[in-house]
Amino acid sequence: MSGIVIIGNGISGISAAIKSRELTDQQITVISSESKYFFSRTALMYVFMGQMKFEHIKPYEDSFWKQQNIDLVFDKVNKIDPEHSTILTDRGEKITYDQLVIATGSSPRKGKWKGETLKGIFNLYTMSDVNKLHEASHSCDKMVVVGGGLIGIEVCEMFASRGIEVHFLVREPFFMSGTLTTPECEVLERHIRNKGISIHKNETVISFQGDQKGNLKSLQTESGNSFETSLAVVSIGVNPNISFLDGSGIDMNHGILVNEYLETNIRGIYSAGDCTELRSPVNGRRAIEPVWYTGKLMGNIVALNIAGTPTIYNPGVWYNSAKFFDVEYQTYGFVPPINDINHDYFYWEDPQRPRSFNVYYDNSSEVVKGFNFLGIRGDHKKCEIAIREKYTLSEVMESLDSFLFDPEFSKSIPEKILKFYNNLKLINS
Repeated sequence: MSGIVIIGNGISGISAAIKSRELTDQQITVISSESKYFFSRTALMYVFMGQMKFEHIKPYEDSFWKQQNIDLVFDKVNKIDPEHSTILTDRGEKITYDQLVIATGSSPRKGKWKGETLKGIFNLYTMSDVNKLHEASHSCDKMVVVGGGLIGIEVCEMFASRGIEVHFLVREPFFMSGTLTTPECEVLERHIRNKGISIHKNETVISFQGDQKGNLKSLQTESGNSFETSLAVVSIGVNPNISFLDGSGIDMNHGILVNEYLETNIRGIYSAGDCTELRSPVNGRRAIEPVWYTGKLMGNIVALNIAGTPTIYNPGVWYNSAKFFDVEYQTYGFVPPINDINHDYFYWEDPQRPRSFNVYYDNSSEVVKGFNFLGIRGDHKKCEIAIREKYTLSEVMESLDSFLFDPEFSKSIPEKILKFYNNLKLINS
């Protein structure tokens, strides 16, 4: 087969394949054991809720891959033999490669709890998970979500949409308290409770209990509370899918270790996406970032390097986005949940609706370090420029309209924020 072989058809692997086809006429093969065709993983919740069908979350028609001369192989890779540039698959196939891209993503983290293998305990990561949850939801009127991350709140919304009683167990003092400041967490908590979700904070699971048939019956927490349920979804983070690389000679830590060109210690083998760990992260970024846009960027960078255009991976200013039910969230740059003596927040909150605007800045220089938006949509390009070019808080406020995009085209938000800002200046002057 040879040519470029890509393991994994998520956003990283597919970006590498499509970009490579733009740059080269080499044979391109994508191998995946989850599905033959690329789909948008972030849209799986909408399939569960009946708002979309599976075919709707495939960004490309099935005929696209043949048109692009990209071969799709539905199989599982069990072993890589770099010495012979060979991949061994579950079906006994031996696939050779000239350049290899490992983009195997991540999988749900296990809690190592007693009883976690009982029937009725699920994750949400694959299409198979969605199908299993769909079937299980027909026979339950109450369920528990364990873990306070972004997938956890998606699960809450999914089951609430079916009229099922949802109990959300969060280990921290607030949902998202490791990411957002306390006032922002409080905005979200009120909104989530208003959607009918029961949030239980400072709750750490210690075990699951089952009946004689091995079905989930209840779970217990460190605080002594017991939650009766026949269905629980565990969402406590993810780990890189790299265990199949044991003994391959490819350097690994938590993820696959790569240099600034996303190449491993073995020439011609690259890694992209959630399974990738940078040896030397730049701009204060994390070594592993399981985020959609960085995965897409990594796939494109790998393709450029394979095609002979040396390109360093530099993701620039940190950015992420999510939705908490109908409240959008965006973050740019650095906005820590807890302050230090050298920095401060300018924080505005709408008393009538679940929305807020938070700017983190340096006390002495007023240089902005980051932005958080809740229930308000920010302008991506403008926020990135402001952080990169070291705008001050005053400069941001002088052109606030350009930083905010209101879907309802209302001028009321910047006006309210500016009024609050000017009042603060008067108080502090």
